[in-house]
Amino acid sequence: MKPEPMWRRYARLFGANPRADTEEELSFHYEMRVRDYLKRGLDEEAARLAARDRLGDLSAVRDACGDQGDRHERRTQRREWLNGLR
Repeated sequence: MKPEPMWRRYARLFGANPRADTEEELSFHYEMRVRDYLKRGLDEEAARLAARDRLGDLSAVRDACGDQGDRHERRTQRREWLNGLR
């Protein structure tokens, strides 16, 4: 897994990015599962297949979590805007 680019940490000061956060979290769990299978003695390809089988359809999870994060972010921004009007 690649380390997070330094600019991304600072970009969070300007607002959340739920889709990027979801992608980072799913990638982390996938890579940790692959490492676990590698430690158990599977070769790289088998470990990646086993991790995909174990974690399921990551694209569906990514989309669902991203949509939920987007909705949450919109509600938060709307609430902050309304509070600013008061």
